[in-house]
Amino acid sequence: MATFTLRAVPFPVELELPELGEKEKQILGKLQSASSLIVRGAAGSGKTILALAAMEQLFCHHSQIIGIAPSRSRAEYLNTARISRKLPISRPFITPTALAFQVLKDFASARREQLPEPVLLTGSQEDARIHELLSQVDAPWPEYIGSEIRTLFAACAHWDISAQRLDELGRELAVPEWQAAAVLLSQYEPSFKDNSWDAARMQDRAGQVLGGWEQDAALLSPPQLPEWVVVDDLQDCPASTVRLLTEMGKRGTKIFALYNPDVAVETFRGGYPQGGSYLAEQLNCPQVTLEESFRETSGGLQLTDPLSHQVECDSAREQKF
Repeated sequence: MATFTLRAVPFPVELELPELGEKEKQILGKLQSASSLIVRGAAGSGKTILALAAMEQLFCHHSQIIGIAPSRSRAEYLNTARISRKLPISRPFITPTALAFQVLKDFASARREQLPEPVLLTGSQEDARIHELLSQVDAPWPEYIGSEIRTLFAACAHWDISAQRLDELGRELAVPEWQAAAVLLSQYEPSFKDNSWDAARMQDRAGQVLGGWEQDAALLSPPQLPEWVVVDDLQDCPASTVRLLTEMGKRGTKIFALYNPDVAVETFRGGYPQGGSYLAEQLNCPQVTLEESFRETSGGLQLTDPLSHQVECDSAREQKF
């Protein structure tokens, strides 16, 4: 007879909530106001710990809170924290795509004539749509280039670039491949009428429907949005995520976002390093800075700080041990 041994997974030590300093307590205190708040912090300044502490604090006074992390792996990592497991929901942190899915699901069910529930396309399904277009649309683009087209189309969705604008950019910058891709893109975007979306367009579409919600006469109720959204590592979220958060913020959701543009690692996937500054500007909300580093050594700071003056990085940070 087979036997199994069950062992509890330990909580990540680095995600344990320490004794917070005065600066951190002041920031958490600002969450009691009626305004969103953006935090820019140096590497190792405790942004992720602040995000977890904010989730714990907000759930004491509110019921509709969503945490956001740029990728599924980062969201699941944050969900293993001791604080996350104490919260009254099983997965407090989700991805921007999952947030967009919730908005589109609400949009589909709130209409007089309900739409089918949104579906997130897999990578292979995206490729199949593109290859089908390659065989139907007369555009001077080699068939083997399908994966590159998929990447380009995702970038267009993240940066809100239409087929017409892509064609204009191709002409202005003398990139004939963009002009050819624009022909395909003009046919690719209408193919999403079945409410099946790739990850990039799902976020872009969610921002669009929120932006036009009040003008859509077919909608019977206002959007169901959370009271707060807590975002960790906003610098690695694409511009489409920032636009979605902006539309949510304009409709009453308060945003607590933490970022560091100097450590962005997802720009090749559409990450928007300056998204925090843009979001603060669009929502007209305060932005505070964490300058103390709890992680870097003094030697590391001596090496990077002279360089930071040249590239406008964090130059006022301090080592704190």
